[in-house]
Amino acid sequence: MTCRLALLSLLIITPAMAQTQTPTPTPAERAARQLEEGERRDRATEAAEAARGPVPAVPPPQVLPLEADRRSLQPDIGRPEEAGTRATDGAQPPSGSQNPQR
Repeated sequence: MTCRLALLSLLIITPAMAQTQTPTPTPAERAARQLEEGERRDRATEAAEAARGPVPAVPPPQVLPLEADRRSLQPDIGRPEEAGTRATDGAQPPSGSQNPQR
């Protein structure tokens, strides 16, 4: 009777103890958990950055005078409709003797 009682108590206690003790994770499980935590952290960081909006690029103060000169040297290329004119205003149709690139 005592043996049965001891065996019965072992059968009851052993599964309960097995449930309370967590097995030691394998290196692969640990690495997978760290990767998932890193992904969650990265997603949270990216969501916070997206909520703030884009950060405007501000050139350093010593570049500003050079930037104005650079813009003044660029050709005036744009769409005629932006200036309020039609594409054919003031332009003569090219003839065989004229260079249309001039």
